[in-house]
Amino acid sequence: MADLNIGAKPRRALTFTLGLSDPHIWLKLTPYGLDQAEIAKGTERLNALTTARLAIKPAYDANVLATLDAWENHWFPIVEVVLRTNYPDVHAVVFLNLTQTSGVDVIVGVRTLLDRLDLVAKPVEDGGHAQGPAAIALLEKRGFKSPVRLEARGLLAQVGTVPADLSAVAPVDAEAIAKAEQDLWNWYLEWSGIARTVIRDRTLLRKLGFLRRVRRPDGREEDVLVDDDDLEETDDVIVTGQDVDDTNSAGDDVTGDDLVTGPTPPTPEPEPEPNA
Repeated sequence: MADLNIGAKPRRALTFTLGLSDPHIWLKLTPYGLDQAEIAKGTERLNALTTARLAIKPAYDANVLATLDAWENHWFPIVEVVLRTNYPDVHAVVFLNLTQTSGVDVIVGVRTLLDRLDLVAKPVEDGGHAQGPAAIALLEKRGFKSPVRLEARGLLAQVGTVPADLSAVAPVDAEAIAKAEQDLWNWYLEWSGIARTVIRDRTLLRKLGFLRRVRRPDGREEDVLVDDDDLEETDDVIVTGQDVDDTNSAGDDVTGDDLVTGPTPPTPEPEPEPNA
């Protein structure tokens, strides 16, 4: 199931807001003024932004595209194997540089497949293939009949079609969306900055979205700190540079559930022994 396209900043703020429901995090932040009103402020700003973002209609009908993708997933491999094993010369023409795709690329893939099948079925003098009619006849015997092809053509015709009635299409207020995002991000930066300073527990940092699980080139997996300006969405990244330091400045191991995220307090100087 695909993720909702709400954007990286709202997704970060959503993870953080959900983490605030943890009582241990709550107790850490209440001395700094976190209360239900502050959480409600963040939630309201998050709702305002995501509502505006999700109200923007995509350039294509996602449901139609999903149906077309399902059509390709079913029929593409059937057509490919039937032609490859029975009519390899026709296969070479139809599947030249053509592979199964996903997402919006499926539009080009399916259209190309259908156009090439129509072409090879024509007489040779019209650009067709000598074995084309026989190959199409076998495909129809395997279930790839005219109604199946017409279904795909109909779906292709629907993708990207402008609706006849444009009166219900609300204009996109880019300035309002930008302001809603800035309001949310300001709230997030304030509280995430406080949380990063006062919370050292690794488990709590994960809940707030401050730690990301990464995979090193040698195959080891570990956590790295996520900066607020790092809006990468992936959870499975390869780390080759510097990441979380599992020791504090004193050299103590903090690889357990305690992670020092702020500066380590200086070690107090020992008091001089009184003169005997």
